[in-house]
Amino acid sequence: MLCFDPSMTLSDGAALLSSGGFFDNHNVPPWDTWLCFADDRYLVSWVPPAFVDLVDDGIEVNPEACILWAADLTTPFTGVLRGYELL
Repeated sequence: MLCFDPSMTLSDGAALLSSGGFFDNHNVPPWDTWLCFADDRYLVSWVPPAFVDLVDDGIEVNPEACILWAADLTTPFTGVLRGYELL
């Protein structure tokens, strides 16, 4: 699972280019991968296995860290997911 914090995006297009278009110019993942909005902050989405490496590339060049893997976050939402062994 991927988390995107829309309040932190610089909309610089770096993740768009590095991810081969997985992210848009504002670092938003494709709408058809969205799962929920969590912790009043994060848009949570699912990443199809075929896109994991491209998403990693997009995260790597994202200086404001508005996109990151859910497993790399410590929030109430990710705590629940860990409790159910989903992360």
